[in-house]
Amino acid sequence: MNTLVILRNLFNNPDLFDEEQYLSTSDINVILEALHLRKQCGGLVSAILFAEDVEESQKTLMKAYTYGVDKAVHVAFQNFDFSRTDRLGDIIAKTIETHFTDYDLIMFGRLAYDGDAVTLATRVSEKLHIPRVTYSENCIYNGSKMMNTKFISADRHLSTCHSLPLLVHSIRKDGLRRQPYISDIISTYSEKKIIKLAGDPMEELLPSSLYRSTCDFVCDESLAKSNAQTLTMLNGSNDMESAQNLINLLKELGYRAKEYNQ
Repeated sequence: MNTLVILRNLFNNPDLFDEEQYLSTSDINVILEALHLRKQCGGLVSAILFAEDVEESQKTLMKAYTYGVDKAVHVAFQNFDFSRTDRLGDIIAKTIETHFTDYDLIMFGRLAYDGDAVTLATRVSEKLHIPRVTYSENCIYNGSKMMNTKFISADRHLSTCHSLPLLVHSIRKDGLRRQPYISDIISTYSEKKIIKLAGDPMEELLPSSLYRSTCDFVCDESLAKSNAQTLTMLNGSNDMESAQNLINLLKELGYRAKEYNQ
């Protein structure tokens, strides 16, 4: 099984609550999950970072090597707006189609470039025309199918089963955790090399006209801000249920749909 782990760009999008300087905790979790699948099924694990052409990007990938990945790839950009997750998702998909055609599994950690919004993972899966599992707590491969336990809410889970290739957005919290092995650390700094690809040519393949907004947003008023904040889980068993959860929440907050005549 050939697994691609898409790492988070901490240099451009730091996590102020994460102790790790280069490799986020959620990425460490998903790397270890990919390595656990490699132990079961064989194959290769490649860590891929889409990031600026800076030294910090190299350090991130060297850190990934210390955990035991087989390949580390830096898709380097000279000048790119990583907040445009629609365009970034298309670039990731185009890069995979061009350079990693033999993949079986694509994995994103809980916190990607777009936080935990899952928009980036969804965009990549749509462009590659493969199914995706969001908020997966674990992966089990039986030789023909990937089975995932999907987190819906604190008291609700869903089992899914898919053929490969597959994209998994993982939030596994209680998986195997370990410090890097000494042998992997020695190997990293004595023989491992980072593969470097230019990201700008991939961006040039996607004309800017594809990303012009076709929607006008109308907002006459905003709700008063409150210091009492709560975190609401919008995840559902499928995309329609997740969308309905969002609509219901907006209605509870006092938002109403407004007719707009063009």
